[in-house]
Amino acid sequence: MSHQPRLFSCLRFSFPRLLAVFSCVVLATALRAAEQAPLKRYLYLGFPDGAQAAVSPHAPGIAVYDIDDGHKFVRFISIPNFTQGGGKGVNARELGLRGLCVSLANHAAYYTAENGWVGCFDLETEKVVWEKHLPEGGDRADITLDGKKLYIPTGYWDRGVGGGLLVVDAHTGNVLKRLGGLGAGAHNSFVTLDGKFVLVTGIEWIAMFRTSDEEKVMYLNDIGDGGMFPFTVDSKLEKAYISRYRHVGVDIIDLKSGAKIHTFQDGRPPIPRRTHGSALTPDEKELWLSDQAGKRLLVMDNTVFPPVLKQEIPLIRDGHGWVLFSMDGRFAWTHTEEVFDAHTKKLVATLKDENGKPLTGSKYFEVHFRGKKVVAVGNQFPLGRATVPASSE
Repeated sequence: MSHQPRLFSCLRFSFPRLLAVFSCVVLATALRAAEQAPLKRYLYLGFPDGAQAAVSPHAPGIAVYDIDDGHKFVRFISIPNFTQGGGKGVNARELGLRGLCVSLANHAAYYTAENGWVGCFDLETEKVVWEKHLPEGGDRADITLDGKKLYIPTGYWDRGVGGGLLVVDAHTGNVLKRLGGLGAGAHNSFVTLDGKFVLVTGIEWIAMFRTSDEEKVMYLNDIGDGGMFPFTVDSKLEKAYISRYRHVGVDIIDLKSGAKIHTFQDGRPPIPRRTHGSALTPDEKELWLSDQAGKRLLVMDNTVFPPVLKQEIPLIRDGHGWVLFSMDGRFAWTHTEEVFDAHTKKLVATLKDENGKPLTGSKYFEVHFRGKKVVAVGNQFPLGRATVPASSE
């Protein structure tokens, strides 16, 4: 009897520790189960596309496709504010997405629309985290690797000399600063895969800033053939490949010197229509261009300089124009519903909606899951990855 109080006291004080140990065991078991879950790769495609909504009309939201199951339709996630609201200069055709960027750090996608709505969508919970309305509207944006800052171009519709980038808090949607005075039509932007820089293009100009402090480190004018459209860069940040506007072709820029070092134009005489899509395969061995009105892709040998045209791939329709590759380089996605094997150049799948109708767009990205956890994400831009370490999964 004399030892009973001491025994009960020992049990009483040990119970919290026992509970903590039990909780750690449960958590470790759950983590191991998540790590052992099969890897699932998905393509996320946003609608309506602000640039080609009439081509593939659909309710606002994101269509999800299983990359490894023949790009089979998985589900549709409704996000009404892809088209609601009202920014300046908006018309019915242009309501819709201007861009979809994705953050591994925040396991979230960020959308920008010409109607001014900017928002954050959690990929794991499939819930909208926040939304803000920007009076300027928002063009194709991107996010820093740490998930803290969004860079949002003020739009191809902003033709004033003060156009530029809005720096936005990615956790709240609040505008932190404006990088203005770049020129008219700030349109496309992306953060480099090493996270150190953000590049943005407008009407005949390209600029590069450090993401650490937004210091401008490069600015080049008078390129792009009358417009500034999709572009890409190699993984060493040595060259930028910028789609031309008035002709089917590409300008190649030396990012170290800021000089234009080559212009390729297809046809003799050059074909007088814009190019809307410039894409490097992940291994950087090929450069693909989208001749949108010509309903074709141009495949160029990028192992030589200047790159040499080696093949054409016909497309089923015209449209906005875009090219993107899966992170492993196996698949090529365009602005049509067609999915190509990037190596054989053969059609391997067709994207369809929940009713079996073809679905097209140019706002998409790749996401990898293990269980319900996001373990890797791609990029909405087809950037060179030859010297970039593989994402851990």
